[in-house]
Amino acid sequence: MDSKKMSEEEAEAIVEQVYGEGSILAAYERKIHQLRNLIEVAKFINATLEKETLLESILYSCQGQMGITCASIFINDIINDSLFVLETSIGLIPEPKMNINEDSPVIDLLKKSDASYITIRKQLKAKAFKGFLTMNKTLKGELIFPLKMKNKLNGFLILGSKLDGSDFTSKDIWYLSTFTEMASISVENMILFEVVTLDRMTKLYNHYYFQNRLIEEVNRAVRYLHNLSVVLIDLDWFKQVNDTYGHQEGDHVLKLFAALLRKNVRNTDILARYGGEEFAIILPESDLIKGKEVSEKIREAMAKVNFSSQSDRKIKLTASFGVSSLVKSKTNDEIDLLYLADKALYYSKENGRNRVTLYNEME
Repeated sequence: MDSKKMSEEEAEAIVEQVYGEGSILAAYERKIHQLRNLIEVAKFINATLEKETLLESILYSCQGQMGITCASIFINDIINDSLFVLETSIGLIPEPKMNINEDSPVIDLLKKSDASYITIRKQLKAKAFKGFLTMNKTLKGELIFPLKMKNKLNGFLILGSKLDGSDFTSKDIWYLSTFTEMASISVENMILFEVVTLDRMTKLYNHYYFQNRLIEEVNRAVRYLHNLSVVLIDLDWFKQVNDTYGHQEGDHVLKLFAALLRKNVRNTDILARYGGEEFAIILPESDLIKGKEVSEKIREAMAKVNFSSQSDRKIKLTASFGVSSLVKSKTNDEIDLLYLADKALYYSKENGRNRVTLYNEME
C-alpha cells in the first residue's frame, strides 16, 4: 500500500516536472514564445529605412516588451563621424539634445568591449566616465547596449529602469541582447540608405532619390486619383554669396536654408537638394493652391532670417519658386510635372525673382 502511494506521489512529481509552471517543457514554451515575439518585433523594425520611424520603433519595442521608464538612442553622425548624436528618446521630458564625442571614454569602452551590454552603475564608476555620468543624470540610464556591425560601432541604446522597480533578470538581458543584435542590422541598413540617398551637406534627399521617389508618388497619385504637387526652388543670386564671402559661408547658407525648409513643410512632404542652389519639394495629397501656400510660407520665412554665420553681419536671401500639380495639369508622368515646375521657376527668375509662379499663371 505504501509502495503504491509512493508511486502515485512520484508520478505526480514527474508530471509536475514535465508539465508544471517551473518545468522544462514550460521553459521551452516560454523560450519559443520569446523567439516568436522577437521575430514579430524584427519584422516591425525592418519595415522601414526612414531614420526617425526606425529609431522610434526600436525604442518603443524595448519599452513595450520590457516595461522600461525611458530609453534613448545615439547614432554615429554620417556627416561628422566623430560625433554620436542623440537622435530620439522616449520617457524624457523635455527631450534632451546632446552629442558624445568619439574620443569619450564611454565610446572607447563600447568599441573595445565584447560584452553585449554595460551596466552603468557597476562599470562606469571611474573618474574617466565623470562626463558621461553627469549626462546620464538627464538620460536616467541603467543599461547600455552597443549597436555594432562587423566590429563597427554605429550607435548605442541607453535603457532606463523598469516600471515596476525590479532589476533586469538574466532572461531580460538575453532578450534585449538578442533584440539589439537584430536592431544593429536595421541601423546598419538605415545608415547605408542614408549614405546613398542623402545630400551630405544639407542632409536633404539627393537628386537621385528625388527622381525615384517622384516616380513612385506620381504612380500612386494617378492610381488613386489623388492630388500631387511639386515645387522647385532656386536661391536668388547665390553665386554672389560665394564670391563675396567664400564657399564656406555659402555652405553655411545652404545648411541654414535646408533647416528652414524642414520647419515649413509637413513630415509627409519630401525635401531634396536638386543640385547646387536648387531645391525641390514633393507635396503628396496637395493641389496647386496648397503648393502655392507652402511656397509663400517659405518665401516669407526667408525674409526674417539672417543667413550669415556671424552675428555682426547680415546676409539676406530670397528665392524663386515654380509650382506644378499633377491633377490640375492633367499629366500622367513625372517628366511633365517637373517640366511645368521648371518652366514656372524660370518665369519667376525672369520676372523679378523673389516670387512664386504657378505653371498656369505664365503668360
